[in-house]
Amino acid sequence: MKKNLFRRAAALAVSAVAMLLTCVPSLAATEDWIDTTRTTSLTIYKYDLTAAGQAGVDVSKYTADGEEDAAAQSALGSYALKGVEFTYLYVSGIETDSSRGSIRILYDLPDALDTILGLKAEAHTSDDINAALAAALSGDQNAATKDALEYYVDSNGGTAFSETNENGQTKASGMKQGLYLIVETAVPEEVYYTTDPFFVSLPMTDATGDHWVYDVYVYPKNQTNHPTIDKLVSEDGKFADIATASEGDVLDYRIVTKLPGITSEATYLTDYTIEDSISEGLIYNRDAKILFYTAETDAKNATGTPKATWDSAGTYYNVSYGASSMKITLTESGRKAVNPAYTDLYLVVAYSVTVNSDASVVLGDSGNPNTAKLTYSRSNTSYYNTIEDVANVYSYGIHLTKTFGSDGGSAADVQFVLQNKTDNYYVVASGSNGVYYVTGRGTSEADGTVFSPNASGSLVINGLEADTYAMTEIKTSDGFSLLKNPITIVFTQTVDQYIPSAATITGIANAHETVTAAHISDASVTVDGSPADMSSDSDSENARVDMNVLNNRSFTLPQTGGLGTILFTLGGAIAVILGVLVISKSKKKAV
Repeated sequence: MKKNLFRRAAALAVSAVAMLLTCVPSLAATEDWIDTTRTTSLTIYKYDLTAAGQAGVDVSKYTADGEEDAAAQSALGSYALKGVEFTYLYVSGIETDSSRGSIRILYDLPDALDTILGLKAEAHTSDDINAALAAALSGDQNAATKDALEYYVDSNGGTAFSETNENGQTKASGMKQGLYLIVETAVPEEVYYTTDPFFVSLPMTDATGDHWVYDVYVYPKNQTNHPTIDKLVSEDGKFADIATASEGDVLDYRIVTKLPGITSEATYLTDYTIEDSISEGLIYNRDAKILFYTAETDAKNATGTPKATWDSAGTYYNVSYGASSMKITLTESGRKAVNPAYTDLYLVVAYSVTVNSDASVVLGDSGNPNTAKLTYSRSNTSYYNTIEDVANVYSYGIHLTKTFGSDGGSAADVQFVLQNKTDNYYVVASGSNGVYYVTGRGTSEADGTVFSPNASGSLVINGLEADTYAMTEIKTSDGFSLLKNPITIVFTQTVDQYIPSAATITGIANAHETVTAAHISDASVTVDGSPADMSSDSDSENARVDMNVLNNRSFTLPQTGGLGTILFTLGGAIAVILGVLVISKSKKKAV
């Protein structure tokens, strides 16, 4: 029980005002008595301190005195925060203690509130309460004290203000005179550090101590920040915005989001959802997992050891797949794990896709773009934000036309093999009638696909990554000569730059409200060291290199059974006949 060291005086009160760490001030001297028949009001203007600071506004020159400050409203109006909710709770009357000629103002706080503040179970001066509140909110205790006071107000019937409007303003009217505890209970998605709980005595005396203020104004401020997002794809283990790939390849993707700052319960995340979409030419391997990193470089490059790994959906996150979409949402258990332990960590969604081996893959400069979008909200679930990023994958092809230098020759008899010299593999593909789609890689020529044009001499190979290739003719039509050397084909990939969208900072122009894409250079190709033309794939330019391979007839050699053989045969016959005649003459002479 608290000591009854004072008598209640309804005619006196003392005031307190809050700005940032707003606390109860000592009672200023005044000649007037409080009009106990009047009700009071409290008006709050809420501003984004972070944004104002970035814009160069000196907020330190605006000090609180409980009265309306038109200059502050004008200077900070562009940084008003909409959607903030405060809750107030009456905690004590204003009491006068008069003992042995010593007169002072005291506040009789509830026992539970004394416990939170570390005060003894007795009445206190405003100085006592100010000091105890400041100590309880200092250092590492800040979040725990905020949570405890927010819970106390909520569980004891606190009354919520209406949400701050577009001017950052909210007001409670018809409040009885006394001491109130004010806490910030709901915030929009950008707020990560709420105003510390504060006490205010209604009414209060003005700064000069010469009159009572029944309609009190306070200008507390929030600190804000936002998550970020990057969608990256690997090219031989190196993650970037763009990559080149062959059809049949398995690509690793990483969606890297920096978790926003999370402090007291009012700033906890209530939604954290990532929606991913891929082009038709890619297919999910349905292996998404979530990892957490401390360092951005490790998060983006899959290096180092994650602080935590969630590799199975259903407990901390749910995942669903569509034909070309994936959605990952943190569950309640996942949010409990994140709030606030993982504040400012990097959350990574890691997954893989396979590049299709068919016409769904777009070749050339348009590529196969893929988008990741993050949606997030805090305690005021009516307010949310989205940010997104794009990654792109490029693939190319060969269009070879086989011709012959003279009549005859069958293009269907011609055969090629194709070797990727950059990565030292032979291209494996499937197809018919001169049209092929890459499916994989072979370690030797025997493992590679033998490519043949169709009857009209057309050979198309779709889905090659931008590398250096050697195309070797291993068979041609009868009577025609093979190419002397392999054809060297060097693809240089398309280069695009993507800047992720960023959340808008209150009152500051956002140049990246949407993803910013910049085309740096087209794809190009050389054939045996000389630039070659590239044809399009529908609307996608620079998709396939155009080549014409000419075979000429072999040189004519003397053929077995020709004129030379006949003469040789006739000469031999004549020699035989002459020999017979000589032998016959010899026999006659002997007779």
